[in-house]
Amino acid sequence: MFLTVWLGLGANVSGNFTTPVESLAWALQELAAHGMHVEEVSAVYRSRAMGVVRQPDYYNAVARISHAPPPARLLHLVKTLERRAGRTLGVHWGPRPLDIDILAHGSRIIGHPQRATRRGTLIVPHPGLADREFVLVPLAELAPHWRHPLLRLTAGELLRRRPGVRRRARSMVRLPR
Repeated sequence: MFLTVWLGLGANVSGNFTTPVESLAWALQELAAHGMHVEEVSAVYRSRAMGVVRQPDYYNAVARISHAPPPARLLHLVKTLERRAGRTLGVHWGPRPLDIDILAHGSRIIGHPQRATRRGTLIVPHPGLADREFVLVPLAELAPHWRHPLLRLTAGELLRRRPGVRRRARSMVRLPR
């Protein structure tokens, strides 16, 4: 049995791979090309951007991955993919052609959420996971009984505390072949 890794993918501006949704599909193909098995991908959901910068809505999805590298190597890979898609360091919670977050890496607990304010610090499970509808809706779609390693609540329980994301068509992101 392989370790299950949950990744959150999002984008809200065009980058090197045209539309935000095409960037999500490209990222899934690249993960597969790097030896990971993309087991399942949620529908794509549209949500308002976080923060104070005026920007387009985000398109978000969650993917269940197996055969993932150790957390630090996976973080390096996803940051490389974000840069290849056109992401640059900018405004916190600003527009992005691609954003990939490691939501959970098996049941591991890595780092401490209070240290999450420093860019590049790996914290698993992702410190914002339980507070973000744009993560909880697609995660609960795929795995309503997945249990948060720290909070001990399921994705479904966490979601019931935070309703409110608009859904887009499932066909917007396809599994890599």
